Amino acid sequence: MKVGDLVWGREHEEFPNGDLVMTDIGLIIEVIDHHEVPPVVKVLWPDGVIDKEWTDELEEVYESR
Repeated sequence: MKVGDLVWGREHEEFPNGDLVMTDIGLIIEVIDHHEVPPVVKVLWPDGVIDKEWTDELEEVYESR
């Protein structure tokens, strides 16, 4: 995962027709380069909250180029 990727938590919601619930999608704004396994990233969520998240607890929705 890298800066610019769109992610959601492993416990995201989907509508029965397969559409995404956009409030669950966040933007990676920083990769914290520590020697931790799994790596940690900062995610900006739609409500303006910035959280540190373990990458193994996130799933990519869209990978930035």
